Amino acid sequence: MKVTYATISVFIHETEDYNKVINGIETFFSPPILNSKKTVTTAEGHYGNKITIIEYKFDKKGCMQLFELILNKMDTSDLMFIFATIESHWSNGKLYLRFDKQHLIAENRLLLKEGDDVIRIVISFNTSLENIKEEIKKIVGNRVMYSKL
Repeated sequence: MKVTYATISVFIHETEDYNKVINGIETFFSPPILNSKKTVTTAEGHYGNKITIIEYKFDKKGCMQLFELILNKMDTSDLMFIFATIESHWSNGKLYLRFDKQHLIAENRLLLKEGDDVIRIVISFNTSLENIKEEIKKIVGNRVMYSKL
């Protein structure tokens, strides 16, 4: 599978503990995040509040490692959900994923989430959607086959 590019982005509101959010993300997505390019920008929210926008950009080697890490750390039920709804997460060769930021920070786990307060991950591929589905299907199948039921 050819993963060509990936980004992780997150909004940190001024009411949040900046270091706690950054440490949680960088710990969870290690080691690939260690070699990514990190950019930090600030914006003003609707009510004048400060929002810090963090973006990590991954090179070819790092983005493949990131994708494998995400697949390995996702719950089987979330992988099955992505498999069943992948068309709604896919556009122009890119897979768009959103994970609950607070859940990752508090429990060190990935949990799919729609809406706000998320860690947004975009992964670009140089392969078809069918190949991505087959990869996810294989992982889910292996987990189910080797799980203790």
